Amino acid sequence: MPKINTVLVIEDARLIREVVKATLVKAGYEVLEADSGEMGLALVISHRPDVVLVDVLLSGEMDGLTVCHEIRSISELEKTPVIIMSSLTQEADLAAGRLYGADDYLTKPIDSQMLLARIASVLKPKD
Repeated sequence: MPKINTVLVIEDARLIREVVKATLVKAGYEVLEADSGEMGLALVISHRPDVVLVDVLLSGEMDGLTVCHEIRSISELEKTPVIIMSSLTQEADLAAGRLYGADDYLTKPIDSQMLLARIASVLKPKD
């Protein structure tokens, strides 16, 4: 039986989180959800998802870039793929995502086919 990949969605906007979750579940992924950076980081540490989707602008003390940086700073998690989903679309925003260690950056509104393609891409084994 093939392994079911787990995706953690860290997004404080409930409607966006639910739409992304529905897309992922329909595509066969197991989905974990968090509405803050703090909760998201705790879930990354406790559940070790295969991919993390994180918004940059989150309510609470920890934004998405900080979550990404924290994941990269934990040796057991540093290779976990992180894809940023954000309404911030300037080149400086994309550069910040790379600087903090994101594997990819999707701009909102999120296209479901593009989302699934990017997740599949980061899950491919590296040669």
